[in-house]
This record gives sequence, structure tokens and C-alpha cells, in this order.
Amino acid sequence: MNTFCFDSEAFRYLVAIQDSIDLVPNDRSEYEQSWSRSVTESQRFHDFLCKKRPYRKNIEWRSTQDAQFQINFMIRPILEAMRNIYRNILLHNVNSSIKLSAMPTNSLSVICYKCNRNPEKFDQFWILPDHIHNPLNMNM
Repeated sequence: MNTFCFDSEAFRYLVAIQDSIDLVPNDRSEYEQSWSRSVTESQRFHDFLCKKRPYRKNIEWRSTQDAQFQINFMIRPILEAMRNIYRNILLHNVNSSIKLSAMPTNSLSVICYKCNRNPEKFDQFWILPDHIHNPLNMNM
């Protein structure tokens, strides 16, 4: 099983112990139980990870070009996640939200990086929409 349970009570207990905070006996008992569960779960998680094989073989990373390709391949999703996190923080600060609307696409569609992306303003945000094309119709 690869589900591991950690709760914040164990960490509160750790902080309370380190800061010499007196705990109500009932709370102390709950914190100690939570800590024991977290220790057990940590050990299970450690054992689970130790039994896993490495994700990549060293053979795949022999060339610096391959490493550069792998890094470049990860940049867009990472930046996309950072942008979404930043946008969500801004929205949270102004007590607002965005309604996301998914649109179905052709299974052969790809994002075109050659097309100019014109920014569009949605409320307070400027967004650069992606252009999607069918690769069979594109001139490469």
C-alpha cells in the first residue's frame, strides 16, 4: 500500500515539547498518539522508498545534451504551476476566484509556439492564451 498518513497534531506536539509548553493531559495523550502514528508512517514511507528502483538509469544521463533536453522539457510545466500558484495567491488576497472552463480538443492537437500570443485581459489579469492546431495541418 502506498498511502501514508501524517497529521499536524504530531508536529504541534513536537513544537510544544521543544518550546517547553505545558499540555493538558488529554491533549498530551492525543499528541503522543499522533506522534506515534507519524513515526510508524514515516518508517513505512522510508521502507517503501528504499524498496523502489531508481527512476532513471545512469545510461540515460550520459550526455549533457540529454540532461539539457530533460530540463527544458520540464521548464514549461514548472513555470505553468508557478504562474497558477501566484495567480491563486493574488485571487485569494482579493477574495476572488476564476471559473475554469475546459474545452475538448482533437486528440491530435498540439500547442503552437510559432503563433503570436496576444494577451487578453480577464478582470485584473492578463493571460496569454495558447493556440492549438492539428499537427497534420501544420507546416513544420
